Amino acid sequence: MKRQVFLCPEDFGDTTDPTPVFERRGTSYRINGAARDSSDPQKTKFTLRFYRDMAADQFKPWDANDPAVVASKLAAGEMGPKKWHKKFYNMLLGDGHVSTFFSKAEYQAAEARQ
Repeated sequence: MKRQVFLCPEDFGDTTDPTPVFERRGTSYRINGAARDSSDPQKTKFTLRFYRDMAADQFKPWDANDPAVVASKLAAGEMGPKKWHKKFYNMLLGDGHVSTFFSKAEYQAAEARQ
């Protein structure tokens, strides 16, 4: 598999550094695995359940619109959200399908169903 599969064409870095995230981390996407040190038994296993968030766009567009969210992420040592996709957020789920969210409310509703 070519490495470019992990390069988002809209990767323009984050709010503090315009260098593409792909060049810094080897992937433009947020990739999730198992958290072996978690006290939640569901997070200690890498599962392919349909609702399992496997990977997603690095930033949610609505987070980039909120200066308080950007500031809190930077204060926590994370990358500052930047709008790569102006109107949507993609998430790869455990069964292989991608969910696309067009608003924060739509995303929160889907999260509540899990």
